[in-house]
Order: sequence, then C-alpha cells, then structure tokens
Amino acid sequence: MSDKWRYQVTLEPGVSIAPDRFVRVVAVPSPDPWAAVKKAMAAIDPEETHLWQSDDATIRVERVA
Repeated sequence: MSDKWRYQVTLEPGVSIAPDRFVRVVAVPSPDPWAAVKKAMAAIDPEETHLWQSDDATIRVERVA
C-alpha cells in the first residue's frame, strides 16, 4: 500500500536556548495523525533538539494535499 495521507507536523519547543520550529511533511498509509507525528519525530535528528530546556512542546498536525 502506498502512503496516500500527507500531513504537515509542526513541533515547537516550550523552552529552548535557540528557539526553533520544526516542520516536517510526512506521508502515511491511512488517515492517522498520530502515525504522522511518530514519523515526523523520527525524522528530527536529536542534534537539532539538543538545546531544549524543557520536555514541554506544542505539536500541530494538519493534512496537506
């Protein structure tokens, strides 16, 4: 089965030394926003988030064409 459902996942840390917003567009095989979040989180390199000072984050998931 091909990945037909595309989602834009935006992750913003609550507190960070170098605030940044991480945006990933991922495709999943079914209408499953949580699968999209998991896939996007796996695509973010830990080196990109090493300046986070908190476990708090905002995650926004939107379906895109």
